[in-house]
Amino acid sequence: MPKFIHFAPQKLSKRIKRSGLRGGPADVRVSKETIEHQEVVFAMPMLRDFQQTHQWLREMRRWRPGKLVAVHFRLPADTEVYWGDYHETKQLGPLSLAIRDIARDPTGKEIVIPSRIAKKNICCVRQMRQDVGWSYSPSFPRFRQCACCWLDMGQKNSQRKLRGHRNNNFARILETKDPDELENPSRFLEMAFECREPKLKLGKVRSLLKHPDFRPRRAVAYILGQIDTLRHLDILEELSMDRDFRVRKEAIHETIHKVPPKKLLELFKEAEDQAQIASCLEFCDAPETDEVLEMLARSPDPDIAEEAQASIDSRLNRED
Repeated sequence: MPKFIHFAPQKLSKRIKRSGLRGGPADVRVSKETIEHQEVVFAMPMLRDFQQTHQWLREMRRWRPGKLVAVHFRLPADTEVYWGDYHETKQLGPLSLAIRDIARDPTGKEIVIPSRIAKKNICCVRQMRQDVGWSYSPSFPRFRQCACCWLDMGQKNSQRKLRGHRNNNFARILETKDPDELENPSRFLEMAFECREPKLKLGKVRSLLKHPDFRPRRAVAYILGQIDTLRHLDILEELSMDRDFRVRKEAIHETIHKVPPKKLLELFKEAEDQAQIASCLEFCDAPETDEVLEMLARSPDPDIAEEAQASIDSRLNRED
């Protein structure tokens, strides 16, 4: 009979040895229908590859606290089971066919047994190292691509995970050659800095200022708004000379409430940039905001003067 492995909480070891392996309720998608089962057990066949056999351990440890143990059991080869990718529609058939199919490409696969495992079928319950397998997705064995609201305050190892997300997306940006594939890692990098006050040197961030595509440079502008901008004015100075208006616009938008308006005017001297500053100053509370807007309203450039006057009028209307 073929042998299988199931991961269970260590605290259930004695119960499993005494009365077998109980399952839990689950809905299984097969073809175009969903079948409800009151009791199923998830398992993997024992393959020659240790990593593939135990690939689910680390992912299960992520959302189930405490140690896990490996439960080994045997079942007849003609037992009817479901199998397939963990997030896809399953196939229904005998265990022998499921094992052959999974052995060809086991990554992300699972077997769903629609019954409990009797005590007589249990071979052993043994201790396992807890660092085997992938996490979040089989395609990204160490770190998830993005770091947004899923990472709660106080979560275990949150700084280490965020550092991993940043490094992962830095690497993807530097390795990607296709401009269309730069959007996601650039946005994910922004989210990783948005989650926490970063505790790392900004050398890698500065390296993106030389990237040929505007998206990573725009991500740097966004990151600048999440950190102590006044301590890193050299980054803002480089952004003020960027050849792409979208990058300069992002830098102005992110730093308008953190950098004195006069300083922004010194850095961003292009007409379209100063018009953008005039527009952003509408909601700025800095002491010199009104003075700067009056100065911009007298600009010989009609676009700058128009934006500045519109901001002045809007501020006066709010005061009324």
